[in-house]
Amino acid sequence: MASVNITNLEDSEALIRAYKKKKNELEDTKERFYKMETEYFTEKQKNMLMEEEVHNLRSNLGRSERLLKNLQMKEQRNEGERFQKQL
Repeated sequence: MASVNITNLEDSEALIRAYKKKKNELEDTKERFYKMETEYFTEKQKNMLMEEEVHNLRSNLGRSERLLKNLQMKEQRNEGERFQKQL
């Protein structure tokens, strides 16, 4: 009977050690998950800000191109008028 008790005690201790090990592994996994989740949301936020900046830059570029085209057309008209005056 004594050997059965020792075996049961050893088995119980082994189970407790295995449980604690798995519990620690689970905690580590949770911590890694939360870190990855935080990194993901941080990168997602950065991406959204960059997309907004790209949109603004494209809008500014479009306005600048229109202004340039208008100025070039105005300059061509002015040159045409000067040429007509010379004739």
